[in-house]
Amino acid sequence: MKKGFTLVELLGVLIVLAVIAVIVFPLVNKTIKTNKEKLYNSQLEEIKSGAEKWAYANIEMLPVNDGESVTITLFELKKGGFLTLDIRNPITGELLPNDMVITITFKNNNFEINVDGNSGSDIDSEVNKNSPIIILNGNFIEYVEINGTYEEKGALAKDKDGNIIQDIQISYQLNGVEVPSIDTKEFNTYTAIYSATSNGYTSRITRTIVIRDTTAPDLIVPGTIELLKEELASFDLLEGVSATDNSGEDIKIETRGFDRLPTDKIIEYTACDSHNNCVTKRRLVKVVKEELMYKDNSGANSPELLNNMIPIYYDGSNWIYADIKKEWYDYDKKEWANAVVLNSGITKNVGDTISEDEIALWYVWIPRYKYQLFNANNGSVPEQEIQIKFESETSTTGNVKCTDAVSGSGTISEICTNAVNGNWYTHPAFTFGNQELTGFWVGKFEVSGSTNEITIKPNVSSLRGQTVSSFFNAIQNIGTVYSLNGDSHMMKNMEWGAVAYLSHSKYGTCTNEKCVEVGINNNSSYITGCGAAAGSLESTSCNKYDTTSGMLASTTQNIYGVYDMSGGAWDVVMGNVVNTSGAFYSSSAGFVVAPNSKYYDSYTYNTSYITHGRGKLGDATKETLKTFGNADDGWYGNDVIFPFSSRSWFYRGNSLIAGIFTVSYAAGQASTSHSTRVVLVK
Repeated sequence: MKKGFTLVELLGVLIVLAVIAVIVFPLVNKTIKTNKEKLYNSQLEEIKSGAEKWAYANIEMLPVNDGESVTITLFELKKGGFLTLDIRNPITGELLPNDMVITITFKNNNFEINVDGNSGSDIDSEVNKNSPIIILNGNFIEYVEINGTYEEKGALAKDKDGNIIQDIQISYQLNGVEVPSIDTKEFNTYTAIYSATSNGYTSRITRTIVIRDTTAPDLIVPGTIELLKEELASFDLLEGVSATDNSGEDIKIETRGFDRLPTDKIIEYTACDSHNNCVTKRRLVKVVKEELMYKDNSGANSPELLNNMIPIYYDGSNWIYADIKKEWYDYDKKEWANAVVLNSGITKNVGDTISEDEIALWYVWIPRYKYQLFNANNGSVPEQEIQIKFESETSTTGNVKCTDAVSGSGTISEICTNAVNGNWYTHPAFTFGNQELTGFWVGKFEVSGSTNEITIKPNVSSLRGQTVSSFFNAIQNIGTVYSLNGDSHMMKNMEWGAVAYLSHSKYGTCTNEKCVEVGINNNSSYITGCGAAAGSLESTSCNKYDTTSGMLASTTQNIYGVYDMSGGAWDVVMGNVVNTSGAFYSSSAGFVVAPNSKYYDSYTYNTSYITHGRGKLGDATKETLKTFGNADDGWYGNDVIFPFSSRSWFYRGNSLIAGIFTVSYAAGQASTSHSTRVVLVK
């Protein structure tokens, strides 16, 4: 008698089988999946092999420059017989799409082939061998930065007989709608469609063009700064810091690491655009102990020395490296502060003698001041000393306030309050863009050297025969050439006037309300620092700047002043010009429209006005200029109206009392024989 399984035994067998299934089935599935992936990779290698054969058969369509690529599709390999028509994905069992892309790149004298297995969407296996061959130059997907330039690389095509097809049609689509071109100003994805027709058959290939932003903002951060502990509370972290982005959007700058503790600190600046492209820069803030810099009794702001600038004083025979804790200038004595930058490789210590041939750049400090209006009512006044008071730090204590009102149509009107005789006006040359200055450095002599390496020194030929743009760029490059940490720029008309006004005061050529004429530099060889006796027409000899006669050409009548401001090569200065109707000249007229630029001054110009000449620094009354040599006033030039509007001069800071000088109005000015000078701002 046979005995069957009991229910318990049957359940045990089923449980055992279930456990075996749980263990075995995943292993089998994993093996199957692994084998399919191996088959898929083999399939890609087969496609790559087919692409190699296609390349040999179409070698004239391959790139020849290193790094260049062409893109073909699976369709071309099928059509040429390099692959079977029913090639399938072993993982899904579906036909591989005809528009799957293969890129062939010429690199290191070899062709690299890459098959993009994730590309393509068309799985239609229909292939017509009579249709043309068409391939893409470049990649199937092209990326362009926002506001960049899209460069169309085009495509190549051959008919079935191997003849090149020249007429390839290109069209662009955005969201399925045809557009005339690729606009890189907006974030979009475009499709470029290339088509070629031969013998009634047409082939097409597409390229995707993505406008994106992967570029971090351009972040400008100044270098190391030294601060007194008292200055920490008012220190502006973002002064001189800026960020711009290729997208054109406003960029916010984040900072961290700053506190008010009197210790050195590293400030971190980070700027990110809306696509999270970020850049980070750092600067060191050093907290220093206050040095006892010498300060005279005139009330003038102490000079602000820049990197590589050396203070100097004159001992009666030589220039000496000054100790800034001791007397090295005195504006009450008309001894304006002088500083120099030495030639490369020369080092000096405090107390050393410095010779002229060791100096590359020579500067004079013009402290911030206000002056009293004396001709605000458009009337004639006798020649007089200009009343000047130095201002402390960057405070504006004058009660005359003036602004420029520039309309949208490009006209300018000057608006002043309290502009009456006897009131005080802070000279506008001490406002540089949005920056208020304690003073500025001006070149002691006209520029010399070359546009590649400007020098400022005496007893050399001045640099002439340049366009204003050439002067402008060469002077801006001074900071780089000599490692100065300030803004070096071509002197503005307003700054020229500030030097002349200071000269026409008790701190310059005036004593007991009588003002002495500044001698001209009329040397025919344009040698810097030459001086002729007041009113002299001497044109050949050169009384050097450190001689008694040479000092007559100084703004202080001594060796501490600024030279070459009367006669000689004449000064070229910058200005932005409006016509008699108040409208700015257009750029087509050779003028730059820049009313808000810190590098240009705006003032009225009339075509009948003189633009150059030489004359004494002295007469504040003449509205008409006379021929040089006239005993009445000693001006040089024709009878013309002074080149400033009747009221603008006193608050624009133009040099009414400073003689005539060349006014070069724009960066497009024609070549001129005149020279110019430098202003340096910390």
